[in-house]
Amino acid sequence: MTAISKTFLRKQLESKRDKLSPSDRAYAADDMIKRVLEVLTPLKGETIGMYFAIRTEPDLSPMVAEISLQDKTFALPRVMGSEKPLKFNTWTLDEMMDEDIFGTPC
Repeated sequence: MTAISKTFLRKQLESKRDKLSPSDRAYAADDMIKRVLEVLTPLKGETIGMYFAIRTEPDLSPMVAEISLQDKTFALPRVMGSEKPLKFNTWTLDEMMDEDIFGTPC
């Protein structure tokens, strides 16, 4: 996917999310959490790549505590620079988070 198409897709999705009411956003996030937990719960000892929501992205952070009780490790993406691949760093609930070059928690 090119940078232009990713930018276009992000703006398109953000526009759709902006049109949702707060209650519809909360319902959608809760539904996503439920579906993700259905997939992840049976897995044992896995590392889970995740993110913390920015702007209008769905907030999936309520599932972090539940998943952390299931012997799973989290990995958060860190933006290393323009046109560079993301680097995923492991993270646990008791660790302080850092910020990447854009100020995104990682």
